[in-house]
Amino acid sequence: MFHTDEQFYAQSGRNMVESGDWITPIFDGKKRFQKPILQYWLVASSYKVLGISPYSARIWAAIFASLGILITYFTTNIFFSRKTALCSALILPASYIYFLQARLAYTDMTLSFFIALSLFSFIRGYFLFEKNGDSKKYFFLFYVSMALATLAKGHVGFILPILIVGIFIIMTKNYTILRRMYIPGGIMIFLLIALPWFVIMLRLHGMDYLNQIIYTEGVERMFPKSKFTLYYPFAMIRYYFPWSLFLIAAMVRIFSLRKRIFEKENQPILFFIIWALTVLIFFAIFRIEHSRYLLPSSPAIAIIVGRYLSEADDRGRRTFPEIRWILGLICIIYSFAAIAMIITILILLHLDLLPMIIIGQPLILIIGMAFLIWRYRFSDNKLSENLYLKHRFSQSHNRHANIRIRIGII
Repeated sequence: MFHTDEQFYAQSGRNMVESGDWITPIFDGKKRFQKPILQYWLVASSYKVLGISPYSARIWAAIFASLGILITYFTTNIFFSRKTALCSALILPASYIYFLQARLAYTDMTLSFFIALSLFSFIRGYFLFEKNGDSKKYFFLFYVSMALATLAKGHVGFILPILIVGIFIIMTKNYTILRRMYIPGGIMIFLLIALPWFVIMLRLHGMDYLNQIIYTEGVERMFPKSKFTLYYPFAMIRYYFPWSLFLIAAMVRIFSLRKRIFEKENQPILFFIIWALTVLIFFAIFRIEHSRYLLPSSPAIAIIVGRYLSEADDRGRRTFPEIRWILGLICIIYSFAAIAMIITILILLHLDLLPMIIIGQPLILIIGMAFLIWRYRFSDNKLSENLYLKHRFSQSHNRHANIRIRIGII
């Protein structure tokens, strides 16, 4: 009933409930030191409330995925338009990797949520500081979220947020923000939340646990012997399709701004670009290759694509001519997918092996393609109508101005 990695958390959580030992995870009779404690606690707590079942083990992934969509919407609505926020909030769950991980009892959705919460808190505090607002609570939430991300999956929970924030501060050259981030107090909060469980584990299990978290989980993962590959660029295209095509187009447009990207009004989108690229480059450099490690970049990718599509919808296809080619490519790929599904359905019908859920998939693809074409044409017609009305208004305004001038002369 569980995927392989899910079993570690599901069974260990069950052992916690049955044994009463909520400190040391036990799997298959052996101590499990591979991951910090938060995910085990979450699974065990849901077992206590809802009973022991796959549903109980997986419910936290769905909860954090839903909360991730909400904070993406509200944060995007602060920095961009409501339409951009809505697009971003719809794109995020429509990304295959996000949808998949929202249904599995892994640590990755928990990690992704708390990293997103920490970074959303930072960027909110950063711009409140720029406007002389009360940024203190957001910066403290930044540290709390990092601590919880660390308890979810270890050192990556604080390394990624610090890297992203550090690169952003260096690129914007706004070093004064460091004095307002309450760093000493933030470090104390981080240590008070993240450190106690690690200290208890070290006292209970000594060098066995220390070797596991420093060497196995740290050195071996950060410095693998495998060769560098282009896994993540292709994985990003595959697992975020079709949004990955719009992401590439959005990146090309944004980088065409050159120095203007560093201007204050463009700094929010710069932050989300740094967020997305840092996650991908970090895991690519250290050759930690697994599709679910794309997950922490998902909110940033959704926001970048959401802003691009929102602007394209407002300004029309004449301003964004590449939209035509992207939609055409998507329709071609989906057409082949629909044909392949129909052939599969016919074969399975003949063999009496057809799961009912497969029947609707070609229809969903066809409806999706029809919607894309309709939306594309509707957006262009709406823009043409707006331009026509502006032109008529301008002509009317000029005509009335000429009449007033003539009356004045007379």
